[in-house]
Amino acid sequence: MTLLYQDGESLTLTHGDLQTISGDHVRCFKGKPVIIDWGFSRYAPFYIDLVDFFTKEEALIYWEALRSKGILLSKDTFEECFHRALVYPAFIYMYPALVQYRHGSEGRLEQILSVLCQDS
Repeated sequence: MTLLYQDGESLTLTHGDLQTISGDHVRCFKGKPVIIDWGFSRYAPFYIDLVDFFTKEEALIYWEALRSKGILLSKDTFEECFHRALVYPAFIYMYPALVQYRHGSEGRLEQILSVLCQDS
């Protein structure tokens, strides 16, 4: 993540807050979505959001949209950076998973540990 941040080519604004048990940082208030607590917002590589929500194939649609807007990342570079970012969600959801584990639910922690051990 440090190298992706330092290259400056893929930065986006992130909320930077510790995830809750539900992993949310957007809530509804009076029927409208509101964003809560962006006190730790920072720039980070956009890949961290892509790997959390999309498969590599789905993320390539994003890559095509970037190219159509003049942001010319090679497909190989995009795929490599996407792959490097795959473990990031495991770290941001580690705290909620540990809390759930403490309350008797092991599933989420086992899933996160599985992701972290895939490439070792």
